[in-house]
Amino acid sequence: MNRVFVFIILAVILAILILFACQSGNTAPPARFPWVTQTQVRPDNTQVQEPQSQAPSRNTQRPLPATPTLTATPKPTSTRTPTPTATPIPLPQVNVFIRSCDTGIDIFNGLGEVTNAYVLVQNLGDVDATHLWVAMKASDEEKNHPAKSYQFEVLPGGYEIALKLTVDTKNGTDTSIDVLVTSDEGVNIIASEESCKQRRTDKSVLDALGELFEVRKIEE
Repeated sequence: MNRVFVFIILAVILAILILFACQSGNTAPPARFPWVTQTQVRPDNTQVQEPQSQAPSRNTQRPLPATPTLTATPKPTSTRTPTPTATPIPLPQVNVFIRSCDTGIDIFNGLGEVTNAYVLVQNLGDVDATHLWVAMKASDEEKNHPAKSYQFEVLPGGYEIALKLTVDTKNGTDTSIDVLVTSDEGVNIIASEESCKQRRTDKSVLDALGELFEVRKIEE
């Protein structure tokens, strides 16, 4: 009984070996390299040529990425706005002259010694001088005198005016004076006299000045 079982097992093993040998004889060995051509042998000794697979080239060039084209963008052109040029405003051409000055006594205003100045103001240009203000200051001025300054509504261009200015000054002092002229247009000028110690008015100067406080046309 045991022998029969052993023979059966041996027969099965032998059959398995024979079947495995047959299958091994008909199977081609695996190719190490895919690009080597392998030939299969059929049972009828007919060789079958398998398609040859080409080895991948190591030097295969990849397409380079496209280089973006740079487009020059024009810079915005700055437009300069012209700055408006201020037109200068013409000013009156005003001159002031101290023709003479002297020392006197003012008894009408209850003052003692005073200093008088005989002044000529001219507007030589074509522009009127509005609110023309003429005033005198003295180096030794004391009380305020009502005739130390005058204001005129307008001195037209090409006209002049002669006037007398008076300030209260110290007795026995040699006085120096300044005459200031201004207007709304920006006139600002000064005339000065260093000494007014004479006691009597020069009549020739008064005659040359003409009528005082009268606006008249400048004689050429």
